[in-house]
Amino acid sequence: MQAGDTIQIYWAEASVPYPFSNRDGVYRNTFRWDRQSGQLKVDINLLPDYIGVKENLVRVKGNGDWLVKTMTNGRLEITFRMEVDPGGGIPAWLVNTFIEDTPYVTMVNIREMINNTKYQGKRFGFIR
Repeated sequence: MQAGDTIQIYWAEASVPYPFSNRDGVYRNTFRWDRQSGQLKVDINLLPDYIGVKENLVRVKGNGDWLVKTMTNGRLEITFRMEVDPGGGIPAWLVNTFIEDTPYVTMVNIREMINNTKYQGKRFGFIR
């Protein structure tokens, strides 16, 4: 493993409609490559106390993971699981819009990134 390749920490804000407060989270992604199985596992942990909560935002808590398997036909099988406590009394109908839309939009964005020439030929030290 190479320092810096296996951990990513980032902050993100999710917009929600008025009168509810936007949500934010600090995410730590930890990448692990299993050469034997050809699988990449990304553990996702929200870090609610990593930085202070900004005014008018509600900090979310949760965890999840990605499992990316290389297939014999050169394609990828991607499994994404996420459990998030949105906090602050969000109604079920609003939570459900994120549950339905977020995984699909995420996969579409990943496909675009994978096909972007900017990312072609990139290598990571921990994947051998």
